[in-house]
Amino acid sequence: MRRTTIFVLSFFLALVSAELSGQKTFKVVCDKSDNKIKIVDGEDRSPNMVPLKGGFPFYQVAQKWARDNYPDDKCDGTAVPKPDQPATVNQPATTGQPANVYNNPAGFLSPAATPAPLTSRAVRYRNTSVSIALLFSDLGQVYSLDPPMIPGINIGFEQLVGKNFYGGAGMHLNTLIGKTEDAAGVGAFYNIQIPLFAGYRRYNGNNHWKVELGVAANNRLQPVTSDVDLGGEVAAEHSISAMTRVKAGKNRYEVVFGVDVWLTDILTTEEGYRMTVLSLGLSYNF
Repeated sequence: MRRTTIFVLSFFLALVSAELSGQKTFKVVCDKSDNKIKIVDGEDRSPNMVPLKGGFPFYQVAQKWARDNYPDDKCDGTAVPKPDQPATVNQPATTGQPANVYNNPAGFLSPAATPAPLTSRAVRYRNTSVSIALLFSDLGQVYSLDPPMIPGINIGFEQLVGKNFYGGAGMHLNTLIGKTEDAAGVGAFYNIQIPLFAGYRRYNGNNHWKVELGVAANNRLQPVTSDVDLGGEVAAEHSISAMTRVKAGKNRYEVVFGVDVWLTDILTTEEGYRMTVLSLGLSYNF
């Protein structure tokens, strides 16, 4: 009976000892007496031992943290903060200059070394452009052509002001090349167009799109050479047209689709005729 009692008591004490041992923690400290990194019992309150990081459940975990953060086992005990402050030590760097090391788990950057938050890529708004486009007009309906299309070419220059929402102005040279009457054959005509418009654009990386609405002032439609005419028609001195543009592209280049509808007569001899022009071209932005 006595032996049984002693065995039970011994077993109970072993369990208690194991339980107490399981709750034991370790901490990494800087020993001010020799400026060395050491690992001690979590309950160690020695005045020379300035705590750096504590609460490790196993000695090996504490040892790994110490090796990761203090590979040369050296520290500056005079620069270590008080225990109630964030643990920071000036650790010599490879360049010989002190480097701040913060109390953090291994594998995480200290606040001083944490990179700045990533921001969205800065958009560069390219507000100057030159363009060239094919024109498809319905001027041929004045001459009863079937189909009524008289094609042409547009060369333009535009300047924008603004960012996502913007305004713009420019100068375009429009040419129309086609047959205006049986006897005259094919003739070429041109006019200058001054557009004034507003738009909205959206960027997605290098890709972008734009939508523009505006009006344009047009001077007289006149022949390129003196030996051709408008087949007996007389061009108005000035005209006003409404314009719509849709643009999409990548970086500097964009494809442009446009519709121009005249708000006033372009010919004085054809009352009520308001020309419509479709355009498809390419613009270079810089």
